[in-house]
Amino acid sequence: MARVRERSYSGGMFRFALALLLTLPLSALAVDAGPLIQKIEARYSDVGVIEAQFVQKTASSLYGDDVQKGSVTLKRPLKMRWDFGDRQLVMNGQTLWIYTLADKQVLEFDTSKGPIDPMYSLLGSLDNLGALFEVVVVESGDTGYVLDLTPKGQAEFKKIRLSLNGELVLEKVAVTNPMGDPVELSFSDVKLEKDANDEQFDFVAPEGVETIKPAEMGF
Repeated sequence: MARVRERSYSGGMFRFALALLLTLPLSALAVDAGPLIQKIEARYSDVGVIEAQFVQKTASSLYGDDVQKGSVTLKRPLKMRWDFGDRQLVMNGQTLWIYTLADKQVLEFDTSKGPIDPMYSLLGSLDNLGALFEVVVVESGDTGYVLDLTPKGQAEFKKIRLSLNGELVLEKVAVTNPMGDPVELSFSDVKLEKDANDEQFDFVAPEGVETIKPAEMGF
């Protein structure tokens, strides 16, 4: 009889503990993001350049699925270069160029007063993660981390999912673009450097390419 009472008592305690957990707010069960944020910011505090290969997957209800591959270089402050093969995005801190080979056109935007490319805003600011984003730790372990980021200020993306490996090196970024389409960027061969040649961030239009400045056209 004593054993029956012991099992009954243990079962009762289990049900009590489960009921208590269910009544707690979700925030009480969440992983404290503070220590991880500090580790990420320290990891990227002296990183001036991120270089990587990438695969971009976009699922659009209007245009269908699309996969793009290429390379990217981001340099602080406000410099970047994305090479897609038939398309390039280049920014030198003052001007953003979007060049489409097939159209023989380059769009030129003045970025001296903004806006800044949203992906640069994230990847170029990992040393300041806690100040710019509300951070929720989705997964945490020796093999890597998954974070949900919500911008604290105005931003083009409402929520971003960031994946880092066990050494806090960039692996994946998933967002929903302004048109509601999910976009996923997977990175490989990631290099964290202190400096890079600035010449690659200045775009010179090839001969026969038309330069269009949307601001001068009222756009």
